[in-house]
Amino acid sequence: MIAAPCLLFFMLTAQAPTIIDVEPRRPFGLIAYNPSGRNALVSHSEVVAELAGHLSEHTSYRVLAPEAERIESALKGRVDVVLESARLLKAQSPDQIPDLLLFLFYSPLASEPGLEVTAWVLDTKILLRMAEEGAWLTDEALYELETRAAQEAVPASVAPHREELEGMRLPDRDAFSVFVETLITSVLRPEFEARSAWHPYGEIELTLPVGEFQLSVDDRPMGPTPGGRVSLRRVRFGAHILGVRHPEYENLDETVTVSPGVPAQVALTPRRRDLHQYATVRDVTFWTGAVLGTLGAGALAYALARNGEAEGQSCFSSQDVCSVRNEYVSLAGMPVAPIGGTLAAAGLGLVGGVLIEPDEDLPWKTWVVSVGLGLIATSVAVAAAP
Repeated sequence: MIAAPCLLFFMLTAQAPTIIDVEPRRPFGLIAYNPSGRNALVSHSEVVAELAGHLSEHTSYRVLAPEAERIESALKGRVDVVLESARLLKAQSPDQIPDLLLFLFYSPLASEPGLEVTAWVLDTKILLRMAEEGAWLTDEALYELETRAAQEAVPASVAPHREELEGMRLPDRDAFSVFVETLITSVLRPEFEARSAWHPYGEIELTLPVGEFQLSVDDRPMGPTPGGRVSLRRVRFGAHILGVRHPEYENLDETVTVSPGVPAQVALTPRRRDLHQYATVRDVTFWTGAVLGTLGAGALAYALARNGEAEGQSCFSSQDVCSVRNEYVSLAGMPVAPIGGTLAAAGLGLVGGVLIEPDEDLPWKTWVVSVGLGLIATSVAVAAAP
């Protein structure tokens, strides 16, 4: 009786796909600020969670939100709360500054249950530029800059909704949830679409042979996979190149088009490498290198042994001027040392290359290196000619 459930569990576990997120989410800045200090219908963490849920469902954004204590400490008593909010986001994530900033004031109503909410959607880059402009301003000039910033940094698609997002009275927690959903799916949707961030993702259901394959999407490594079923999520719509690498299989690249709605189904079957297909070529290359190296070493030894015989005197009879000459040892009229050096260098390149390159590869790199070493040896010999 126990074996059957265990077997079923094993089968379900074995069939479960490996899940890989292809693209990370972009940051979306949130400053949720309760200036009243009184308990509201929602806490700071609930505001963050509410927005994060809707962003995750509909967009390619994730929430970047400082903690409530940091926001309170940074904004309390300041005139330039919007500009300081942009600075706060930059300080929290200097390498991933969000494109957009949602500044959300929320506080409990004074005379009745409910929540008063004001939402400003602003372009963070514009705010940061204006924040630098106001770094040394004080009092009235800083207040004027803050007023300008809160108006000029509003994206064009959001500007028509500016008034309706200010001073809203929400009777309960459910009304707040509806407000956040409407903000994402209605007010901000055109802006998200303009930034290619609205429902931008599809999926690829990939089937591979069992084994640890190195997988890439558009040349970006996705890490090793155990083979079998692989679910690639958060893949942008359009054409993508899947790359599969494994030492025992031939490299495989497949173009896949991802569309909305239905995951792209792809089954890849890389062909096993024939590890011995170039064995004869590699053997010939190795022994050719060995023979050339041996001949070259023998020629160099011969030239070294007879080096003294190449020295003598050369005189010009008309002036009776003599000088010492030092010529290469020759054999059959050819200089032995340069030829020996060339053969030895080329042979060394062939033997060493075959030993270093993978057994399953055609040793064309070895051939190129060998020719290069031979040419270098010949050039050195010519340059050093007496």
